[in-house]
Amino acid sequence: EDQGRYVIEVAAADESTITALAATQKLNVERLGVPTTGDLIFADGTRSTQKALKALHEAWLPTYMNGEA
Repeated sequence: EDQGRYVIEVAAADESTITALAATQKLNVERLGVPTTGDLIFADGTRSTQKALKALHEAWLPTYMNGEA
């Protein structure tokens, strides 16, 4: 059993195909945002650089293991 969530990047032309396929497997799909040249713009309008998101992703485990989280 897996309680995780997965983030995938899909070409705009394939979005409806992926959404339909997920529905046949009873999987929930949510559009999170749209990547641009340097930023990710989330559905609620929040923006973040890809570099900042990568740094957060790569730092959380060492921070957690050091008891800082």
